[in-house]
Amino acid sequence: MSRLPRLERLGAPPGGLDRAGLGRWGEDQILALCERHGYRLIARNLHVSGVELDLVLSLRRTLLVVEVKTARFEPETNLSRSQRERLMFAASKLPRAFRQRLPGAILLPPGLRPATAERVEVQLAALQLGDPVTVRFFEIE
Repeated sequence: MSRLPRLERLGAPPGGLDRAGLGRWGEDQILALCERHGYRLIARNLHVSGVELDLVLSLRRTLLVVEVKTARFEPETNLSRSQRERLMFAASKLPRAFRQRLPGAILLPPGLRPATAERVEVQLAALQLGDPVTVRFFEIE
């Protein structure tokens, strides 16, 4: 099970961001939060089996895939059933993809071997805009 908090509060994003900029800001915030909890970035916006994975992180022998959704109201509802299924399918292919040195994966530090991961978890990070920004994590199954 993930070591991430169930609820976190963040400062507001900078003004004037378009939709893509806001999404990137949300990914940056979640990456920083995950790193504070001991996770290490493996890849960002990685394409596996035709699916883009926002963040792929590791902690010991667990790979964590995080799908980031940023919205004003209930961002967790912005992930359809078919999107969840595609995320789970792509996540299940990760250890094999890393054995094949998938393009887009960062150079791994010594001792970090995602190809031998014992477990792959998939989480949705929902950032609800407001003052403050609220972050909630949901396990995707």
